[in-house]
Amino acid sequence: MWPRRFFPVGFLLCAVLAAPAGCGQSDSDADDENAVIPEDPESPVAEAASPAVPPALVPVPLASAAPATPAERFPLVKTIEQTLRQPGPQGWAVSRSSLELSLSVTVEEARSTTGRIDRSLPAGTRRMRVQFDRVRFAQEIPGQPRSEYDSSATGALVPPAAWGYASLKDNGFDFYLSHDNQIAEVAGFEQFVNRCLKNVAPERQAEMRALFGNPDGAEAVANFVDESIGILPATDLREGDVWNRERRFAQPVPIHASLRYTLRRLNSDSADIDVQGLLAPVGPALPGEGAREVSIALRGGRLLGSCTIDRRTGLPLYSRTQETLDMLVRTADGLEFEQSKSTITTLRPAAGSLAAQSGAAFQSTRQ
Repeated sequence: MWPRRFFPVGFLLCAVLAAPAGCGQSDSDADDENAVIPEDPESPVAEAASPAVPPALVPVPLASAAPATPAERFPLVKTIEQTLRQPGPQGWAVSRSSLELSLSVTVEEARSTTGRIDRSLPAGTRRMRVQFDRVRFAQEIPGQPRSEYDSSATGALVPPAAWGYASLKDNGFDFYLSHDNQIAEVAGFEQFVNRCLKNVAPERQAEMRALFGNPDGAEAVANFVDESIGILPATDLREGDVWNRERRFAQPVPIHASLRYTLRRLNSDSADIDVQGLLAPVGPALPGEGAREVSIALRGGRLLGSCTIDRRTGLPLYSRTQETLDMLVRTADGLEFEQSKSTITTLRPAAGSLAAQSGAAFQSTRQ
């Protein structure tokens, strides 16, 4: 996602590194950014909880027979917390950033077996409208004043580190979900990007535009909503089934992701999924540009998370992911040093929503 891949400008030496993900980490996992993450994606997921219902004896269709109806609105809160460590004159220098996005996904249109809307997509396809309502941002860098921004504050000035996020407020795009909750199409994404960049200096727009990802595919939804949408295969699965995905990203640094998903629990309402992954470099280091005058080489990375998917809507009830990247930075004058970047991404229903109540019930079953 852009909020995950486009790191705040102030994190100078690692401003544009990425980390793909699949779901989110469970609450039982510690928030310690140095938590040990399994290196081997083929190893089994650690100690799954007992299923709420007996495992299915026959494959269960993952798509619900009762999809979301038009005008249903699902308020969500997404948080991205990033920590960057690198050696400094007095030991390790630590920079931190926090981004909170309040958004909603609304079912704009539904397709029936007797009619079509706008395009000749298959019957059962729903159009989902993504709308961002509030942006909160904070950044701490050693030796610099703390930077903060809240789009709900009247007359709030936008600090330079938040320029890339401020235009998300009252902005959005559409995507289509098929009858089996696969992402079929994205609409209005180019216009969304143009609105996001309207207050960005012209000389930086081309560089930032490259960070938005593919406007025609599932990457746009993964970057700006959650990567758990559409990760379930369009096939019938049993509890305990495992599937793998290989993903490759060209921007902002070449990364190959090997992801392993496990369907840990399945009932009539939701699917509970664990994910493990390894992140590996693709090609040479990312060369420095402009004022950065550095090159960044990804040495490797790890990923661990879990999520639960609402089978009726295809949207996540809860998602949490922890990712760690290890890098080598080379400056223009030949200096080399290590960097470590940790990203924790959480998606949850907004407080007071019906989905939040369902999510709380889901969390209670995991404890």
